Amino acid sequence: MNRTPPALPRSRQWLGLAGWLAFAFATAAIGAVALSDVHSASMSVKLEV
Repeated sequence: MNRTPPALPRSRQWLGLAGWLAFAFATAAIGAVALSDVHSASMSVKLEV
């Protein structure tokens, strides 16, 4: 029980790092999907025109 408080800041730091990595990964994934959607949409428009 006495070991929990000193380990808390370190785990909190790792949680923050993991949160930032997850946020960056989600942003990159959403950006890639959006880019692929825009690319496919522009290709379909070019094919239609």
